[in-house]
Amino acid sequence: MEVAMRNLAEQQKTLRDDINQLKAQMGQILERKMALHAHDDALLIHFFQESLTGAALRWYLGLKRERVQTWRSLAESFLDQYKYNMNTTPDCS
Repeated sequence: MEVAMRNLAEQQKTLRDDINQLKAQMGQILERKMALHAHDDALLIHFFQESLTGAALRWYLGLKRERVQTWRSLAESFLDQYKYNMNTTPDCS
């Protein structure tokens, strides 16, 4: 029984490692594809908005249109809103 449990644990670890490797590879592929569109503000804004949830999405939906004219203006607005998080130490307890 103990050997079977160890084998199962090893299989789970291997599966987790494989999943993490696949995620990393997919991220690299997406990054390369997105690099082709790095100067397309509308596309960058769209994908940024699609990545938001919860309070950040509510913040975005409440922005005035003129704050979202360019990728740079959106990025600056986002950083102004959430820069306090950069100095916050995560509490994992």
